[in-house]
Amino acid sequence: MSGNKWDKKFRFDISDKEMISRLINERDKNLYPNEADYVAQLFRLHSGDFLNPVVDVSPEQQKYYEDLISLCPRNLMTIVGNIPTCTHKLYSYGIQRMRYFVYEKPHPNAGSQMSYNDIKGICDKCTQGFTEDERIQELKKLYELKEITIYTCNNPNSDSIESTAFRTNKFVCPAQAGKHVKIDRTCIKKQCKYLVINVYPLPSMAEEDI
Repeated sequence: MSGNKWDKKFRFDISDKEMISRLINERDKNLYPNEADYVAQLFRLHSGDFLNPVVDVSPEQQKYYEDLISLCPRNLMTIVGNIPTCTHKLYSYGIQRMRYFVYEKPHPNAGSQMSYNDIKGICDKCTQGFTEDERIQELKKLYELKEITIYTCNNPNSDSIESTAFRTNKFVCPAQAGKHVKIDRTCIKKQCKYLVINVYPLPSMAEEDI
């Protein structure tokens, strides 16, 4: 089945042939002389049904989802299409992606959803790594200092100006095709001319005598 307007073809399984043929033949051919136009209109009218199907979730399944979501103290866990999903920003060459808790090859259960214990084990490791993150240690040190250092990327090709108080954070680097680079290992080490470092005094927290 094809339409002259886009010169595209719609492909369906052989089991859908009778249903699709009947649907196409019943169209108003004066309004939709091209089959592709008619199918496109159906998608426009019913896109909500296609994109947001109603899925019945049992109380037990809902409780299971709530238990999974509660595993993450950073509120990064969610359910996407009935699949537990971590929405933490994982970057691969500057591209954001989510982690679906599904076994991958060569695991014998590849393609199926991970068990609760396996998901919990991964989340526990992530939480432990977060609490031991060197940025957390830096944050603790900030409370002991009387000044704070702010690192800013001032590259004119950036979509926005990025600033942080952590030298171990990452900036999106236009000079490296939008890759995320660590400030201490790249910007500071290579003495990037777009890196601006400012030091600001912190206000005293001492209470005044009354």
